[in-house]
Amino acid sequence: MYSVNLSKFTIKGSIEKKVTLGLKDKHQILELIMAEYPPHVSFNTVESFDRYLQNLSNQRHYLLYDYKNHVRGWGVTFNADDELWFSMVLDHRIQNFGFGTNLLNFIKEHEPQLSGWVVNFFSDLKFNNNVFRSPLEFYMNQGFVISDETKFINNFTEVVKIKWCK
Repeated sequence: MYSVNLSKFTIKGSIEKKVTLGLKDKHQILELIMAEYPPHVSFNTVESFDRYLQNLSNQRHYLLYDYKNHVRGWGVTFNADDELWFSMVLDHRIQNFGFGTNLLNFIKEHEPQLSGWVVNFFSDLKFNNNVFRSPLEFYMNQGFVISDETKFINNFTEVVKIKWCK
């Protein structure tokens, strides 16, 4: 259970760790992904999301639920290339209120280290035509460091590898 105090009210909810996701969670996570990411780095069906998940080894899911038990944030960790990797998404309507930090800290309590690819530079739009903001500064503020590895997803998207260790 968590609570975040804002100036006029307190928002309550929970963060849960799961090994598998139910269909309801998958649908809500897919809605989040489609709302927060550009179409070419997103999934557009539960089936395509399932195919992505099936390729992840030793996956663990971290879900941030609101008081109505609706998924507002999702993190996943998995093993690949002899490292523990993660991915995370948070509803834009609750960003900058401490929810992302709460979710990430919960993940960090359960994992010894995390590696991830984060968009460094972006000139693309999300499904809703809003500009995608790089979360790199957020992760830097959470103790992650940038490695020397970079790659391009397409002509518009550059990602950098970040790492965090206990």
